[in-house]
Amino acid sequence: MTVTVGVAQAHNRLSELIDQALAGVDVIIAKRATPAVRLTPVNPGRVEPQGKRLAAMCDSWLADRGPGRTDDQIAADVEADRDSWDRGWYR
Repeated sequence: MTVTVGVAQAHNRLSELIDQALAGVDVIIAKRATPAVRLTPVNPGRVEPQGKRLAAMCDSWLADRGPGRTDDQIAADVEADRDSWDRGWYR
């Protein structure tokens, strides 16, 4: 698949166009309707889109923390907080 955009459009959508090039899309930037340059990954196959890296980093971080609280535990904590406000501990 090939995407051709003008210079102004490329300026406004550069991040998106880079992600497309990294995903294997042939991105061509045209100057005055004449193809001028092509975006290509520096190390094809080694760079993955930022969203995938971020998701992997979050998954790793969450896995390192161990099991989280259950919905019931969170609800109980919220209820305890509400009760403490009703008792006026903040005064």
